[in-house]
Amino acid sequence: HDLRSPMRFIHAFAQLLAESARGRLTAEDKKNIAFITEGVSQLERLVADLLRYTRMERRAPRRAMVDMERLMPRVNLRVANRRGRPPAPLAVLAEGKVYADPDFAEIALEELFDNAYKFASPDRPLAIEAGTGGDGRTLFVRDNGIGIDSDRSEEIFQLFRRLSTFGDSEGAGVGLALVRRIAEVHGGRAWVESREGAGTAIYIDFGADSDG
Repeated sequence: HDLRSPMRFIHAFAQLLAESARGRLTAEDKKNIAFITEGVSQLERLVADLLRYTRMERRAPRRAMVDMERLMPRVNLRVANRRGRPPAPLAVLAEGKVYADPDFAEIALEELFDNAYKFASPDRPLAIEAGTGGDGRTLFVRDNGIGIDSDRSEEIFQLFRRLSTFGDSEGAGVGLALVRRIAEVHGGRAWVESREGAGTAIYIDFGADSDG
């Protein structure tokens, strides 16, 4: 995408500067170059997230039966590896499939698992429970993380919204907005049940197939 070209340019020249001036850089210089490269990386992630979000507008879901029982362990491992952490214990509580676009369903599931890892409690090991509603349309992921105040539960689905009590400095506030958008393009909804300090459960209803 054209938005990425200037960011790659800045990143490349920051690295070139670091190489060409090696041995002459002060500790402060090195810190400033690191700030530049990290800032560019954050912008690249933001653009990638925004492109995924807008892609939801460009095609209708192509529904099929998605075997969530098989997909959940794979997604858990993928997210853990990306974060450089051992996979959290995963309990699949309700086996089954959902009738949804397979690509969109996997994106949504990955965002839910990533959310669980991102907001794990520092006081206890992360554990994740996941399953389906057995109705072909509902999916949930539940964790034992830091949780949020139930009065603010809608805010986590707003684009670019990050709650100071709901996380760290990562991300741009796109992930759960993307989850809700995926639910909406299926004609369904996404919601959260949480209590501060007591974990979070996020649900997706993929809606009924409009073609019957």
